[in-house]
Amino acid sequence: MIKRAYFYSATRRNKSGEYAWWQGTFSIRSWFPASARDLAEIAKGKARKGMDEISAGQVWHDRTPRLVALNRL
Repeated sequence: MIKRAYFYSATRRNKSGEYAWWQGTFSIRSWFPASARDLAEIAKGKARKGMDEISAGQVWHDRTPRLVALNRL
């Protein structure tokens, strides 16, 4: 089993045009490397969760966060 760690950074716009940024790290354990699509979905999900926790019910213009960076550590 292989453990891989990744860094991600994402942005999202609210209705007034202001941007919110979120970054973090996550790790995956698997026998095979994860696909790029799966890694992007994991990073977007973590970014969405982080932004929603700090936004206090803010209305977003963008449906999902946009990944700015996704790098293997």
